[in-house]
Amino acid sequence: MSDGNKVAYITAGGTVVAALVAGYFVYPRNQPPEAIIDPAPDGSKVFTIVQGQTAQLTAIDSGDPEDSDSDLYFQWTSIDGETLFEGLGVKYRVLELSNLHPETHVIILNVTDEKGNGKMDSDKGTLVVTAGQSPEIRILNYPTSVEIPGSATFDASKSIDPQNLKLNFAWFVDGKVVGEHNPSLTYPNFIESKTYTVELVLTNSIGLHSSWKAEVVGKRPPRPVSITTRVLGGPLEIMRPGEVVTFSGEIITNGYPIKVIADRLEVDDARITSFQRISSDEEVTNGSNGRPGSNGTARGENGRSGQNGADGSAGTQGQSAGQIEIEVNEFSGNLEIFNVGTNGAHGGNGGNGGDGGDGARGTPSRSGLIDCSSGPGRGGTGGNGGNGGSGGPGGIGGNGGPISIKVDEKFNGLIEAQTIGGAAGAGGRPGAGGTGGAGGPEGETRGWCKSAARYGGSGQNGESGSVPLPSSSGVPGEISFNVKGQETSTRQGSARYSED
Repeated sequence: MSDGNKVAYITAGGTVVAALVAGYFVYPRNQPPEAIIDPAPDGSKVFTIVQGQTAQLTAIDSGDPEDSDSDLYFQWTSIDGETLFEGLGVKYRVLELSNLHPETHVIILNVTDEKGNGKMDSDKGTLVVTAGQSPEIRILNYPTSVEIPGSATFDASKSIDPQNLKLNFAWFVDGKVVGEHNPSLTYPNFIESKTYTVELVLTNSIGLHSSWKAEVVGKRPPRPVSITTRVLGGPLEIMRPGEVVTFSGEIITNGYPIKVIADRLEVDDARITSFQRISSDEEVTNGSNGRPGSNGTARGENGRSGQNGADGSAGTQGQSAGQIEIEVNEFSGNLEIFNVGTNGAHGGNGGNGGDGGDGARGTPSRSGLIDCSSGPGRGGTGGNGGNGGSGGPGGIGGNGGPISIKVDEKFNGLIEAQTIGGAAGAGGRPGAGGTGGAGGPEGETRGWCKSAARYGGSGQNGESGSVPLPSSSGVPGEISFNVKGQETSTRQGSARYSED
């Protein structure tokens, strides 16, 4: 207390809270609180979160030099005045916001004291919510095929959410829900030989989702399919992917194609032959011989020409061999493939030309009483011989059939392949020309008439038929081996592949 001025000071904890002046209590003027939004780690008032995360803004550094925390009133609002959180006391220093959409929010903090007329201070911060990320599906090893009837397990337990949000698992098979909530699925109903579609839809707590699909083939257990000795009357196709095929004996293809697709081909010293005989069995048709010309009959009449021989027929073309195609994952054993074309048939021989007819005797002479009235007549000319027929061309040889061998994973054994064309058939022999007919003798002499040596001329011999042009042989087919990704091919007619 000051005696001179009659002023007494009242203190609390060293702070003057009132003064007694001339008998009156005088209080200091009320000081406003300080509103402070605690800064982000980078020192700014900009706070960034990812959609799905909870935002937390604090006002720990806010205060009032005169009041305790319990006397301060905290109000958090948005820029448009919407109250987010408010109340009196310490717990209202912390604002938590969740389920926010991706956008920028301006947050305002108002701090008011409770003394006097209630002084207020404000601070402002910015909350940036970026778009959330979809969950990441991580599937452990899963089967691509299942032996039916059977089951399979799919494990997605390693899946994550970038925001660490709660995840919901929904499993589907062929579009039907078969499991929920559990990160793994064991599906027991693979019962048909078909392709199943397995799907997982993974959704986080803010509705963002990812999906995963896989195809699983239901396969029947492998059962051996046996091929034994047979003669084909049509194409042979054995389509058994995923199964075992065994082959023993010999197949005669008769030129028909063979196609084998299987998981494994087991061969017991077997052979594939295109034809039982490569020589042609076709009968040769020779040209017919020409008929001989008729002799002259009337006195002095010429003989008629012989008929030409017919051409020999062309030989039948050889048969080509069909394609042999084998595609398997595994091969074992010894296989010989003789996939050749047959020979062309020989051409027919040309027919011989017919001989010409002989000329007739000339007219007799006429004798008078004292001399020859007319001498003997000239004999008829012989007919020409017919030309020989041309030989028929030989048939073209049949082509060798292509051979394609594809083994994807394992080869243990030997394959010998041959694919050559058949030989061309020989051309037919040309027919000989017919002999020309003899000329007729002169007529008889009588009385005073003497011989004049008037004989008819001989006919011309026919020409021989033409020699046919040579035919071509068949061409070899292509042989290709594709074993474990290594491919070779040739058109040289033969090839082999072996591996132990």
